[in-house]
Amino acid sequence: MIRPLAITRFTVVDQMVDALRGMILTGEIRQGGSLHEADLAASFGVARSTVREVLRQLAGEGLVSFAPGRGAEVRNLSRQDAMDAFAARRALESYAARTIAALSESDRESALEPVATALAAFDSAAERHDPSALADAHMDFHLAVVAALGSPRLTAFARSVHHDLRLWMMAIDCEKDDAPEQVACHRRLLELLCTATPDAAEKAVRDHISDGTQAAATVLKQNTAADLVD
Repeated sequence: MIRPLAITRFTVVDQMVDALRGMILTGEIRQGGSLHEADLAASFGVARSTVREVLRQLAGEGLVSFAPGRGAEVRNLSRQDAMDAFAARRALESYAARTIAALSESDRESALEPVATALAAFDSAAERHDPSALADAHMDFHLAVVAALGSPRLTAFARSVHHDLRLWMMAIDCEKDDAPEQVACHRRLLELLCTATPDAAEKAVRDHISDGTQAAATVLKQNTAADLVD
């Protein structure tokens, strides 16, 4: 049974979402771990309808999935799935960077305005020390780069890939615990997209995502080792 936590009735759903998110990201609840409505309701002292709303919100964040016959569980993304998703990101976003960098100066500036807006939200989330908002802003920055291509199909594909990776991106962000540096890194990336040649912009984004892939591989390895110990 999940350990009980003291919560207030006024913001019970929000507090439960925050608490369970933290347990998932710290590994207290492992990937593939079951989230039984009755157990959660008893642990938190709430109605099962409240638990269902909490689980729906976590599912919307990409942290929880619903399996037929098993109910809710922490999403279990295999190493192969994660590496495949990062490879898709690397191909798509490096292509987007090359395409954007080949635009005229005025068109490039216009295309990158949403990326600059996403960076500002990223900076704000870092200042608030909000892991969920930080992960959202991090993904929104990269989605904005793809969206700058003006292709709804490619944007939808990128959103799907990022949804699959949200758990790992949040885990990586928490593991690094260097939000200001992350924001600074993405600011440098935006500057390159604004000024670099197509070759340089493509390489910068490819290298950036390759670094993220290595970080994900490290987190995956740590989680696998912890599972073997358990």
